[in-house]
Amino acid sequence: MFKRSSATDRFHGRAALLLVAGAVVLLFWPARTLAHGTLIPPWSDYTQEDGLASNNVLAVTVGEGEVWFGTDHGISRYNGAWHSWMEGADLQGGVYSLTLGETSSELWAGTATGAVLVWNGSAWDPLTRLDSPVRALRYTGGQLWIGTAAGLYLWNGDAPSRVTGLDEAYINVIGSSKGGDSIWVGTSDGLWLRQDGRWSAIGEAEGLPVREVTALWADAAGPVWVAADGNIAWRDPSTGAWEQVETDPLHARERVRITSLAGDGTGTVWVGTEGGGFFRLVEREIDPSTSLQYNLIPQSINSGETSFIHAVAVDQAGSLWLGTVSGVFRSDREIWGREIHPPAASPANEIQTMLADEKGRLWIGTRGEGIRRKAAGNGLADEAFFDVESGLPSLFVTDLAIDASGRIWAGTWWGLASLEPGAELWTQPVPPETLPSALVTTVLAQERQLWIGTDNGLARYDSDTGVLSIEEALTQQVVQDLALDASDRLWAATESGGIFVGEPDGGWTRYQASSEAGQSIFGDNVAALVSDPKVPGAMWAAVNQHGLIYFDGQVWQDRTATARLPSKLFYDLYADPVDASLWVGSEGGVTRYDGRTWETLIVESVLPAASISSIVRSPGGLYWFGSREGLTFHRPDSAPPWIRIENISGQAELISANAWQVESDGNIIIGFEAGDLYTPQSELVVLYRLSPPGELGQWQLLDRPFLELSDFTEKGQYTLEFQVRDFAFTYSDISSVTFEAEPLPAEVRLPFLGSIRTDYLITLIVTGLLALIGFGYMGIEVIQTRRRALDAVVRSFNPFISGEPVRREDMFFGRREMLQKIVDTLHNNSIMIHGERRIGKTTLLYQLNNHLWGLEDEEYWFVPLYVDLEGTEEDTFFHFLMEEILHTASTLSGLTGETKDALQDLLYYRPGHEQYTDREFIRDLRDVIKALQHFGEESHPGKHLRLILLMDEMDVFNAYDHLMQQRLRRIFMRDFAATLGAVIAGIRISKEWGRIESPWYNLFNEIELEPFTREQAMELLTEPVRGFYRYEPGVVDFIIENCAGRPFRIQQYGLEAVGRMLADGRRTITMADAVFAHEHIQQMGDTINIGLSDNVDT
Repeated sequence: MFKRSSATDRFHGRAALLLVAGAVVLLFWPARTLAHGTLIPPWSDYTQEDGLASNNVLAVTVGEGEVWFGTDHGISRYNGAWHSWMEGADLQGGVYSLTLGETSSELWAGTATGAVLVWNGSAWDPLTRLDSPVRALRYTGGQLWIGTAAGLYLWNGDAPSRVTGLDEAYINVIGSSKGGDSIWVGTSDGLWLRQDGRWSAIGEAEGLPVREVTALWADAAGPVWVAADGNIAWRDPSTGAWEQVETDPLHARERVRITSLAGDGTGTVWVGTEGGGFFRLVEREIDPSTSLQYNLIPQSINSGETSFIHAVAVDQAGSLWLGTVSGVFRSDREIWGREIHPPAASPANEIQTMLADEKGRLWIGTRGEGIRRKAAGNGLADEAFFDVESGLPSLFVTDLAIDASGRIWAGTWWGLASLEPGAELWTQPVPPETLPSALVTTVLAQERQLWIGTDNGLARYDSDTGVLSIEEALTQQVVQDLALDASDRLWAATESGGIFVGEPDGGWTRYQASSEAGQSIFGDNVAALVSDPKVPGAMWAAVNQHGLIYFDGQVWQDRTATARLPSKLFYDLYADPVDASLWVGSEGGVTRYDGRTWETLIVESVLPAASISSIVRSPGGLYWFGSREGLTFHRPDSAPPWIRIENISGQAELISANAWQVESDGNIIIGFEAGDLYTPQSELVVLYRLSPPGELGQWQLLDRPFLELSDFTEKGQYTLEFQVRDFAFTYSDISSVTFEAEPLPAEVRLPFLGSIRTDYLITLIVTGLLALIGFGYMGIEVIQTRRRALDAVVRSFNPFISGEPVRREDMFFGRREMLQKIVDTLHNNSIMIHGERRIGKTTLLYQLNNHLWGLEDEEYWFVPLYVDLEGTEEDTFFHFLMEEILHTASTLSGLTGETKDALQDLLYYRPGHEQYTDREFIRDLRDVIKALQHFGEESHPGKHLRLILLMDEMDVFNAYDHLMQQRLRRIFMRDFAATLGAVIAGIRISKEWGRIESPWYNLFNEIELEPFTREQAMELLTEPVRGFYRYEPGVVDFIIENCAGRPFRIQQYGLEAVGRMLADGRRTITMADAVFAHEHIQQMGDTINIGLSDNVDT
């Protein structure tokens, strides 16, 4: 099919010009180099902001349509929506391992506290508890193996039993092969294998000289991969011999620890490391007579770099999941991939047409590089190139076709070429000069005939007789596409003459924009055609600058509005040979229609909204999209999406499971949640169908996160169904609910009001009585308010605070939502607050301190400690911090003598400041926590202690040595970490870091304290004076405009304006008061705050 770049290319009678152009191409076109393309897979990343329990992901396991993640702060599940479990000390301590049972509903987790947890379908229950951290879990052959830092256990159904011989080993990883008959265990001292009920060590005698095994992968096909001491080896199942893998690329900068190995079922093994990134092991091309060898190829993450990979897993669709210190990364390399031949500007990337043969091979016609052929699959290498040396008359290929004998036909800028099955050289059975034009635009094989479209007409070639005939009806027409309908009639799309349809009698039927109603095609520039295989005689047509039209066998229908196409400049139409879906290639991308819904496919960095000139599906189910910017493949995943009805509100009453009762005029709102593993929730297509009693409704699109229904006019049962479709055009199971519609309640007739429902009348009477009571109360309140306002003027009450932090809770405005957000997060996290000077950091810490002291939490009791670090020297930091902790702890009311004695018997009271290091601090802090926990058993029974350090002026920490900073981080990683939290505040906390360990500030979730919004500023100005004073119109706006959202400046304006108002004995703040405040503040400038320390902010 011919893709014309612009209207200026149109000309006729160009035989001489084409002859010259062909000669130039043949003589001077640069030599082609056989090259591999570069595959660009799409990446997605997920962090705490998306719903992940923590960005530090330690374990990943893949279920059916879902992926589970163990983090250092809980467990998360992703199935298109995120859900996390972080409650309890076992989850908060860190989850090192996860393993699935025989189904996705069977799942176990191993934690740093030694607990093994089991999934009950909605929550995590304790299964057993061991004395050391659970480092590895493996369910295989109906048995659950538990690897800890102090031995291997086997769960016997009631309790764990130690495995003799490995009862003191430090277990890093467990794997299995042969359906669970072989158990592989990697320890700190080597590799162990259990076969036929016996354990044996695998070492030098077996050809595996290793010590610490850190990762292991047992392939179902037989090979076993082991990472030990930074090296990789694999066991050949045919010989039992161990082969070493060259790992120099892995240790290019420094020797790194291998943390994970995972295979994808195709022979590729993925390697994750601690600090060295991740790699791919692929077979090296060598002599088949020798043993297999592998190359280690570095990989990169497009959406964000990290070199610390804790866990690697491959799901059923071949997508790669990485658990890292920076969150979760996913590569859909088996679902989407874009191939670009170097250089990017190479004509090999400008694809005009494609063809998939019966062997699954892909033939690619290019604009200037001849024909490329790829073997079946989605490999990078081209199997063969065909150019002028291979017999092609031109490197510019416009269309490809295959006839009944398997012969490939190619239309080019200089005639027609053919390739016999198994041949490597192309021939020209039809001389170019015999065609209506040498510029072939499209070709179509019909049994032993070949239809040849050119830019000057249509010809038919009989391959048996060699006879070429010209179709006079299409003389001088630029034929842009050809198609056969279910009746084997030929359809021809032209650039300016509309559509021609060949009839059995040899005549032609013509459709144009000027044809009568029902026969009009709305435009004469028809770019592409394709038959609808589901409807006899039906045809789709793409009309440039108009849209998509459809012929149902009788009349033409305009489908442009419903298709929602990204562009009206078309290049290709393709009917899926398997499911009959329609694919549309246009300047705006590729669009798909399955008979129910439309979707334009756009995958960032893989399938951009660029021109798609050709679409084809290979027999293996792989879709290929050709554009002028390269080749893209797509293998739709088969995992279905899901949808469930979440809540129903409004005038509905639940009468049984999934059954509700509604009144005939009731209004109800139905909420739902939907998800898919590979399609973002925002990209899912939601459908609903409401079926009245005795009828079947129509499916409709829903573009909102809820559905509103009303007017159940018929008595009886209504059925509401939801279904969701993902990017791969896979539909979910239907989720449904029923509504039983009841007739309206009885009505009464009242004078002047007419008919009214009895329930409404009762509501009206009750409302009237309440209103009467309310008006009386409001009158009393108005009188009292006026009295309070007069008293305020008399005693010169000024509620604004300038220069000091706000300590009173009733005077704290503008940041209550942020305060609550921090409180909600503090159960399991620590917070870093930063922002400019005097933006409200100290006030927020004071308010947080007050709030936590009075917080009634169901699970925790909080002990907040405000610490001002201004002026604290590095060598006295820990001593000063402990001093503040002890000061606050000793003020707790109800302390017993035993607790007071425990708080006195600390290292803090013994050496001088210079000898009090982080070691002494940790020991003292552990004792303080134990003392407080003992106190809490009496004062807060059943609740966990949460000690929160509120550290202000954390900027002083910038000047401390990095080792000192790392020591602070170490404190929050100790065994009492679940009890200790912190909120630190500073102006600009430095993130310069030169050490290999994770930086100290990674412990904290960052919150930037920004200037007030207009709404917050208005609250701060109006709420303190509410009920006492009022503002003249425009005063509040004037102050807000001059304060730039700075709360301390808002307080200054309020203080000065109210002061002037009170001096005049008024209760109204006028514009003159505001202008006075403005001029006074401008005159004073920065000197207005002389004497205030830097840590005092509002």
